[in-house]
Amino acid sequence: MKRGVIIFVIVAVLLSSFVLAYGLLLKSNSPADPNDPNLYISLGDFLVKNGFKAQALAVYDKGLEIDSANGKLLNNKGIAYLDIDEAKSEGFFLLALKQDPDYEIARKNLALIYNKQAKYKEAVEQFQVLADQFPENADYNYDLAINLGNLYYYESRSLEDLDKALSYFKKVNEISPGFLKTNENIAVLEEIRGLYT
Repeated sequence: MKRGVIIFVIVAVLLSSFVLAYGLLLKSNSPADPNDPNLYISLGDFLVKNGFKAQALAVYDKGLEIDSANGKLLNNKGIAYLDIDEAKSEGFFLLALKQDPDYEIARKNLALIYNKQAKYKEAVEQFQVLADQFPENADYNYDLAINLGNLYYYESRSLEDLDKALSYFKKVNEISPGFLKTNENIAVLEEIRGLYT
C-alpha cells in the first residue's frame, strides 16, 4: 500500500510541475500563442527534462504541424528519440541540418550519435565542419582528433588519418594547453607514427 501511495505522490508532483510550467507559459508577459512553435519547443523541452519523452514527442509533433521546417523542433525531437530509437534520432538531426546547414547543435548531436554508433568516418565529416566553423573551439578540434584516431585504428589504417589526428591534437594543445588527455594522445600517436619511419 505504501508503494502505491509513493508512486501516486510522485506522479502528482510531476503532473503539477507540468501544469505549473504550462501555466507560467500562459501567464508570461507575452501571451502564449498556440500557433507559435516556440511554445511547443519550451513545453516539449520541459517534458524531456522531466522524463516524459513520449509526451514530449507528441508536443513536438504539434509544433511541427505548425512549422514543419523548424530546425529547433526537429533537433529537439531527435534528442527525445536518443534513448528510444537512434535511427529516428539521426533522421531528425539530418532534417534539422537540411533546414539549416549551419545549425551547430544539430550537427554536434549528429556527430555524437555517429561516434556512439562507431561510424567514425561520418563522425569525422561532421566534426570537421564544426572545427572549420569554430577553429578556436578546443572541444570540436579534440572530438575531431579522437574520431580521426578511431577511424585510423578501427577502419582505415591510413597514414593520412593518423597524421590528421596528430595535427588536430597539436592544435588543441595550442588552443588550450593540457586539454583533457591531449598530451597522452599525442605521445601514443607519435609512437605509432614512428613505426612507419
